[in-house]
Amino acid sequence: MKRYAANPVVSLREEFEGALLYNPDTDNIVLINETGQLIWDAIATPQTLEAISAYLAANTDFAAVLPSPYGGGPAASAASPSARLARIKEDVTAFIGSLPSDFMVEYD
Repeated sequence: MKRYAANPVVSLREEFEGALLYNPDTDNIVLINETGQLIWDAIATPQTLEAISAYLAANTDFAAVLPSPYGGGPAASAASPSARLARIKEDVTAFIGSLPSDFMVEYD
């Protein structure tokens, strides 16, 4: 099963409502929001998508995290735990896919 980890050379600097990731090898900077920062924290050690998603689900308010139309409404709060976890996994997958490849290390 594929696992993901933060590239150890990439540094994180906390900012208002998020953080900056900086890779000194490529001089590349990425701005992430608070949810992205939680994901980044989760991948301090190699983790599967399922483990990252479970970490995010345990450390966030599902309805507050998801953007409209998913967040805050009755549909979000009424969703089953498995549906919520599936949605979080989609968001984690999108976040990982949005990062430059040199910010992550993938293990098979």
